[in-house]
Amino acid sequence: MDLFVEEKSKDYDLVVKVGADCIRAHKSVLVEHSEYCKALFCGQYRDSLKNELDLSEIARNISEVRAVVSFMYTGDMLVDNENLTDIMKLSSFLSVSSLDKYLVKYLLEALSVKTCLKYYCLCWQYGFKEVERKAGIMLKARFHDCVIKDENSLNFTPDMLKHVFDNSFLKFCSGAGILKFIAKWLERYPDEIGNEIPDKSMVEVSTHILHSLNNTEAQKRPKINIPKLSIEEDLVKIKKLLEKEQKMVKTDEFLDLFRRTMSNLYTEPELPEMSEDKKKSTPVLVTLSLRDMPEGKRYLFEKYVYDLCVYNPETGIWYLLTTFKKKVFKQNAVINLMEDDLTLVHARGKLYLMDGYRRDMATYDYTNRVWYYWEDFISDLVLNDEFEHHSNLYLTTTPSGDMYLVVEVLRWRNDIKEFDDVYELQENNILDGFYFIAARYGKEDETFHEVFRTEMIPVTNKEMEFNIVEMSYCSLKVNKKNEMIFVQTLNRDNNVAVLFDLKEDAPCKTIPFKIEKEYWSLPTCILEDEDKFVVIGEDYRKDEMFVLFECQYGSNDLNFETYHGDISYIHSSEKFKVQNRSTKTVAGKESLWHIEKLLDDVSVCRQVAFKGEPSVVDHTPPPFTSIISAHEMDFPIDVLEKLNPITDLLLYGK
Repeated sequence: MDLFVEEKSKDYDLVVKVGADCIRAHKSVLVEHSEYCKALFCGQYRDSLKNELDLSEIARNISEVRAVVSFMYTGDMLVDNENLTDIMKLSSFLSVSSLDKYLVKYLLEALSVKTCLKYYCLCWQYGFKEVERKAGIMLKARFHDCVIKDENSLNFTPDMLKHVFDNSFLKFCSGAGILKFIAKWLERYPDEIGNEIPDKSMVEVSTHILHSLNNTEAQKRPKINIPKLSIEEDLVKIKKLLEKEQKMVKTDEFLDLFRRTMSNLYTEPELPEMSEDKKKSTPVLVTLSLRDMPEGKRYLFEKYVYDLCVYNPETGIWYLLTTFKKKVFKQNAVINLMEDDLTLVHARGKLYLMDGYRRDMATYDYTNRVWYYWEDFISDLVLNDEFEHHSNLYLTTTPSGDMYLVVEVLRWRNDIKEFDDVYELQENNILDGFYFIAARYGKEDETFHEVFRTEMIPVTNKEMEFNIVEMSYCSLKVNKKNEMIFVQTLNRDNNVAVLFDLKEDAPCKTIPFKIEKEYWSLPTCILEDEDKFVVIGEDYRKDEMFVLFECQYGSNDLNFETYHGDISYIHSSEKFKVQNRSTKTVAGKESLWHIEKLLDDVSVCRQVAFKGEPSVVDHTPPPFTSIISAHEMDFPIDVLEKLNPITDLLLYGK
């Protein structure tokens, strides 16, 4: 039956068939758009002279064929979740490059946590490499807390499940979580197409995964527990299914492997003896994140939601500490929470959030779950004259729990007009120099008291007539000997390292330096080695980090000769430009944390060390991806045990 609605008087010379149904088309149009049709009808084949194209083995019905043929005429079509698979299959078979591009655009726009599994499988099957790569990154980042709970994940073919497992897509899943998933995957019978029991290939892939879970790598997996009884109940169901066909697999051998794997996963390894202090706390990473908003609501600031999360790198588990809205800060401060001006530090049982632009600070007492707010906390730090203004603010804490504030002060040639906390550079007004004020937080009066200020540091490049406030970068660190270093960077020529001994009444040392590397390297953060500070540089264009220079404790010299080699913190498969890419680099005790938002709902979290050969360790991705600030600290174990682990919290319905 001819289903094509167009008039038959248009000299169609080709019939496209699916079973008993057909449509008419022009052979020349299909040859122009389809490489398959071009090879078929323009080649020296027996079928080249035919005026019929039978797609019965490729298409399920004529409607998808009609849509593809219509696209060759109009360049447009309606793609939805229902016809996507059939359209991709047809486009791949017919090799319609223009339709491939159309589908790639659709897939990228619709890519999300909910669709990444389906899109990855389709793109892997039909060769859409760009979407496969991005969907794969999302799948790997969100498999452990979202995708694994999606019923569609049980539709994996054995080959596809082995592929995603062997390519580390399940690397952030707990061992118990994978075991539970395998059990549910095996027991989903009878299925839609009439299979009553798992086939042999399913058992073989399951055996492959179980053997992997029994090796030493399994000990590095996140430790989120699933009740053992739940998996034992699944084991009973699997046994009944497999015993229906004893000849298919060695049932007893497989069930024994399953039980042994379960026993290994639920047996806690012996831990070394720890000191009393170590038992009371554990190193964690605390993050402040902003939840993504729907496109049409991104300017409804009162709706913005922020989360303080705690990550335990030892177990690979993220916890929710608290959630809040803008009410923590005063009315007009919410917009700054969207930027990178918020600093997060920890001191004496409290978390401090400093808004460096508005000069406001909020304190969260995580033991008692109470917020405090204080504003204009630098009002007592007096400037020298009217040509100066406070620029960037930097907050840090010492190993003993003291908190220090460093204020960068810029001095301009002429006065600066100020309105609504925004500084406007007048014509021909250039930067003469800058200096720093350091202040210690007094626990008794809750005020910052000045400890020292540096001399004015002149700027040698007089051509800087742009807003240098936005081009200044600073890193700050206090070591276990109570020595402070901060490194400030304006450009290649105007940079300074400042060292100060906080435990002695001694003058601070200011050491100007130039950056000689062929590319401009920002001092991302400062690490502490046994006898020196290690200043880490970062080249965002190359996604690389390296030791910029070292400074021995008590020395006046910066050692630029030390070179450990560049280290790429982004895998080659993840190097692509994204619209909303953002990074956050945080110094820990001996290593740094690098969190980068790659896609909506997807961030990578890595720990980078520079002792000996540089190394990178992947960690469980953060549940909320727009990280504003982060801080490494020792967190009380008794408080941590009361927090709820974040699994699929709000990731589907945020």
